[in-house]
Amino acid sequence: ASGGSAFGKGTVIAVNGTIATNQVLSSADAYVKDSTVATTADLEVSGRNTSVIDAETLSSTTSGDKGVGVTLAFNSVGWQPQAVLFNAIDTLVGRVIDDYDYEEGETTQGLAQGDRVKLASGDIYWYRGESTDDPVLLDSAEISSRDWVKVNWPFGSERPAATRAYVDNTTLAVGGGLAITAVTDGAINATVSNEATSAAVALTDAQALAVGLVVAKNQVSARTLATLDGLPAPAASADNVGGAVTISAEDAAQIDADSTLVASASAVNDYGISVGLRLLEMLLTDYQFSSESGTQQIANGAAVRVASTFGDGSLEGKVYQYVGGTPFVPGEPPVLQTVDLGSTDYTDIGLWIEIEVDKLFDVLETLGLDRLNLSNSPANAFGGLIVRNDARGGAEASIVDSTLRAGGAVTVSAIETATIRATDLSTVLSSGGSAMGESIAVNGLIAHNLVLGEAYAHISDTDVVSGGDVVVDAQNTATIEAEIKSDTTSRGVSIGVTLAFNTIGYQSQNLFFDLVDALFGAGLANDDAAGARAIVERSGVDAAGDVRVTATSTAAIDAHIDSSAVSMTLATNDTTQVAVGAVIALNKLNARAQAEIVGAPRIAADGDVVVEASDASSIVGHTQSLAMALTASTGNARTVSVGLSIGRNEVRNDVRAIIDGSGDVTATSGSVRVGSRDVGVVPAP
Repeated sequence: ASGGSAFGKGTVIAVNGTIATNQVLSSADAYVKDSTVATTADLEVSGRNTSVIDAETLSSTTSGDKGVGVTLAFNSVGWQPQAVLFNAIDTLVGRVIDDYDYEEGETTQGLAQGDRVKLASGDIYWYRGESTDDPVLLDSAEISSRDWVKVNWPFGSERPAATRAYVDNTTLAVGGGLAITAVTDGAINATVSNEATSAAVALTDAQALAVGLVVAKNQVSARTLATLDGLPAPAASADNVGGAVTISAEDAAQIDADSTLVASASAVNDYGISVGLRLLEMLLTDYQFSSESGTQQIANGAAVRVASTFGDGSLEGKVYQYVGGTPFVPGEPPVLQTVDLGSTDYTDIGLWIEIEVDKLFDVLETLGLDRLNLSNSPANAFGGLIVRNDARGGAEASIVDSTLRAGGAVTVSAIETATIRATDLSTVLSSGGSAMGESIAVNGLIAHNLVLGEAYAHISDTDVVSGGDVVVDAQNTATIEAEIKSDTTSRGVSIGVTLAFNTIGYQSQNLFFDLVDALFGAGLANDDAAGARAIVERSGVDAAGDVRVTATSTAAIDAHIDSSAVSMTLATNDTTQVAVGAVIALNKLNARAQAEIVGAPRIAADGDVVVEASDASSIVGHTQSLAMALTASTGNARTVSVGLSIGRNEVRNDVRAIIDGSGDVTATSGSVRVGSRDVGVVPAP
C-alpha cells in the first residue's frame, strides 16, 4: 500500500492475513487372519505407509505508513482435524487434548487440579477438586464424583499414521521363509515466512509502524506394528516354517521446518536531504565512457565504467577516473590522450583511480546520516514468532502366544527414528526516531520442539525352536537439531526475548510449566521416555545358533539459540538508548534401553546367550544473548543495556540388561553375557 503526501498527511494501511492448514490421515494394513496357509515357497506379509506434507507458506506486506502481516500455518500427519482457533491454542498452550496422567484402576499418591485419567472406554476426565496428597484409587466410583469433568473434543485428537502387518490365529505350513514387515514414513517439510515492512519517507511528519506475527505448528504421529500372534503348534516333528522367520517394524516420524519472520519499520523526515544525497551519488558515479567504448581521446577526469565483458569480470560495474594524462592548467584547453578502454589496466594507480562513492554512503548509512530526521519521525516495529514442532512415533515387532518351529533363524526387530530439524529466525528492525520522535523494536520468539518414540521388540508367551540364531533387537534414534535466532535493532528502544524448549522423552505441557522447568528445574513434565526395549518374557527358546536380546537407544539434542538486541544512534540533543536481550532455553532428554529375559522356562543356545543394553545420549546446547546500547550525542546521553541468558540442559538415562526369574539358561558351545552401557554427555560450553 502506498499513498499519503510529502508532508506526512493521509493514512496508508496494509493488512495481510494468511491461514494455511494441511492434514493427512492414513493407515495401511496387511494381514492373514483366522486362516490356514500351506506353501512350499515363502510367505511374505508386508505393509507400508508413506504420508508426507510439503508445505510452503510465504507472505509479504509492504506499506508507506502502517503494515500488519499475520500468518497461521498448521500441518499435521496423524492428527484429527480441528478448528483454526484450537490449532492456535494448541501451539501456544502445548498440552494436547488426548494427553493424560493416569489410567483407570491406578492408585495415585495424591491429585492436583488438572490431572487427567483415561478410562477403559477411551474417555478422558480431568480433576477439578482440591489438591490432595492422600492415595486415591481411580475407579469408576471416584471418577463419577462431581470433582471430575469429562474432557470434550474441540481440539484435534491423535490418530497416528499407522501400518500394521500381522499373521493372527493362522495355521502355517510354509516350506520357505516367513517375513512379516511393516514400515511407516510420516514426514512434514514446511517453510513459512512472513515479512511486514513499513517504509515512510516524506519531507516532514512521516510515521512508520510494522507488525508481524507467525504462529506455526507441525505435528507428526506415526505407529508401526508387525506381529505373529496365536500361531498353533505344527504336526509332530514338523516345522511351521522351513526357512528363516523375520518380524520387522520400522517407523520414522520426521519434521523439517524453516520459519522466518521479518518486521521492519523506517521513517525518514529530512526536508529532502536524502533526495539530495541520492542525486549527489548519481553525479559522482556518472560516467562518459565504458570499457566497450574502444579507443577514445580522453583527458584527466574522464570517468569509465567497466563492463561485464572486460577481463575476468572481477571489475564489473566499477567506475574509474583517468589520471594518467597531462595535468589540467587553468585557462588552457585539456590535453587529450589516446587510450584503448578495452585493454587498459584499470588497476594501475598511475593511470586510474576507482571512484568508491559506495563506501562513503555505507559510512553515512552506518552512522545514520543518510536518514537525518529533522522532524517527528516515530518508527515502531513489533514481531512475534511462535513455532511448535511435535514428532511422535512407535515401532513394535513381536511374536505372541505362539508355538514356532523354524528351520532357519528367527529375528524380531523394531527400529524407531523420530527426528526434528528446525530453523527459526526472527528479525525486527526499527529505523527512525529523532529528538522529537521514537524508535522502538520489540521481538518475541517462542520455539518448542518435542520428540516422543519407542522401539519395542518382544517374544511373549511363546515357545520357539530355531534352526539358527534367535535375535530380538530394538533400536531407537531420537534427534532434535534446532537453530533459533532473534535479532532486534532500533535507534531507541530494542527489546528481544527468546524462549526455546527442546525435549525428548517428555510429554508436552503448557508454556508456563516449560518456563518454570527452564528456570528452576522443577521437573513438571510427565516422563515418556524415548527408548528401546527388547524382551523375551514367559517364553522358552531353543536355538541352533546364538540367542541375542539387544536394545540400543541413541538420543541427541543439538540446539543453537542466539538473541541480539542493539540500540545505536547519533544525536544532537538529549537521548536515551535502551537494549534488552533475554534468552531462556531448556534442553531435556529422557531415554531408556532395556534388554531382558524374564520368566523364561528355558533358554538354550548352541552358541552364545547375549543380553545387552546400551544408551548414548547427548545434548549440545549453545545459548547466547547480546544486548548493546550505543550513542554519540552533543547533549546528555543515557544508555541502558540488559542481557540475560539462562540455559538448562538435562540428560536422564535408564539402562537395564537382566535375566530374571528364568529356568535353565544354557550356552552349549558359547558363553552367557549380560551387559549394560550408559553414556550421557552434556559438553561444557
